[in-house]
Amino acid sequence: MQSLLQYFGILSAASVEKDKDEASVTAESSELELSEETFCDIGFLLSMINLNIWVKDRSK
Repeated sequence: MQSLLQYFGILSAASVEKDKDEASVTAESSELELSEETFCDIGFLLSMINLNIWVKDRSK
């Protein structure tokens, strides 16, 4: 789960560069190595969300 948070943390990191006329926001691009563990974490998270939605539907 920690690697999942780090992955989204890297993706959401942005740096603001101020130019003379305009401010441009550029996402920090870095080499992301997606391990099998990261995909497992994402899959687990999505399955938990899906299960939660299914349980809420069934309880109506």
